[in-house]
Amino acid sequence: MGDKELMWALKNGDLDEVKTLLVKAEDVNRTLEGGRKPLHYAADCGHADMLEFLLSKGADVNAPDKHGITPLLSATYEGHMSCVKILLEKGADKERKGPDGLSAFEAAESEAIKALLKHKSAVIVELQRHLMAASAVAFILIILCTCKGFIFAITTGWMYIILLVTRLQATKLPRRLHAERRLVINNPEIVLNEVSNPNYLDNGYLSLYSQL
Repeated sequence: MGDKELMWALKNGDLDEVKTLLVKAEDVNRTLEGGRKPLHYAADCGHADMLEFLLSKGADVNAPDKHGITPLLSATYEGHMSCVKILLEKGADKERKGPDGLSAFEAAESEAIKALLKHKSAVIVELQRHLMAASAVAFILIILCTCKGFIFAITTGWMYIILLVTRLQATKLPRRLHAERRLVINNPEIVLNEVSNPNYLDNGYLSLYSQL
């Protein structure tokens, strides 16, 4: 495949010839004799259908030529609005500057292209703003869920402690009586001494002894 034939077909918008000449996949990004890639010629000459075909085959939308000019800059310099739109939709970097130090927006002479570039910038800024807001909301929700889980764990722990203390209090009296019952069984003289005491006051031993 000769570069001159391909360059001629690209400049003249002969899509069928270009499809015939671009046999290999890597040819779509090959640097031709003029130091430019096929996408530059399509953008420079305003062939939107050629541009879409090359991009569909994997052409690098931001590839610079030997002068550092991207396809978007080429289309902007020549005022091809349809090509500018396609390149932007395919992710062309509009902030890339040419050899003169100007971006596509700064270099554009067409007000329509300037408006298109500005509109795309506004859309991106708005999208970024919404993404940041969504991220902030998601972060807050995660924090709230985490705090809620922590509070739930603390509340559950305290409820368990209260339940445990309540059960211990409920079993405290039977355990004391059981201990005193064993004391009376093992020491029956305690009951006799208590009863014979003139200051006797039934403290539960007698009732326990009577239940033996």
